Amino acid sequence: CFTRLRFNLADNSKADINQLKSINGVLNAQFQGDQLQVIVGNSAGSIYQELKELIGDTGSQTAAKKEKKQNPVNIVFDTISGIFNPMIAAITGAGLLKGILSLLMFLGVINDQSTEYLVLNMISDATFYFLPFLLAFSAARKFKTNEYVAVSLAGILMYPAFAGLVGTEESIRFFFLKIPVLDYSGSVLPIILGVLLLSFVYRFIDKYMPKMLRLIFTPLFSLIVVAPIVLFIVAPIGNYL
Repeated sequence: CFTRLRFNLADNSKADINQLKSINGVLNAQFQGDQLQVIVGNSAGSIYQELKELIGDTGSQTAAKKEKKQNPVNIVFDTISGIFNPMIAAITGAGLLKGILSLLMFLGVINDQSTEYLVLNMISDATFYFLPFLLAFSAARKFKTNEYVAVSLAGILMYPAFAGLVGTEESIRFFFLKIPVLDYSGSVLPIILGVLLLSFVYRFIDKYMPKMLRLIFTPLFSLIVVAPIVLFIVAPIGNYL
């Protein structure tokens, strides 16, 4: 739900729930698992930006430390919400347009052979077809890795020459590997898991790479290592799940 602010507190006992509930604009406040959630409605995004400026890096570090103490289920849901929340506007806009388009077709205002349908369908479908790109950028921010390398990884999964083999080839050879040929358009887990792997590999390489070479060679070696693993193992498993 994108109508609530989520807090991972250093000390839960210091949260005054009744005082929070009395604040103008706060609809409710409660602990969900080990996480404090303050329901504020559609203004959550703007309030979050204000809080981020007030709390700064210290707050982020406190939250990160607290996050390690959460149970695995809470961590998973916190990760999912952290990835999808920034994309809500694009998904909502495109989804509503799909609904309007279906209504217009039902009423006979337009038909699926018209150029009007083509353009409206293109506008509404692009967000979902190219969802891996949006997810890559959002997941990279959540996992604290390079957003543009993550988007490049999504581009590898969506590469036209590779996507064009779907339905004609079951796999392609890459040295000793047999990479499954699958359609990743509109998929969710393959790129999220891929970016998660990228975050570990990128940090590891960057840690040992000389500073003067990081700009060029950290992204290079990260893609060389991560892309084949994602294509061979991670993305197919994510697609299956």
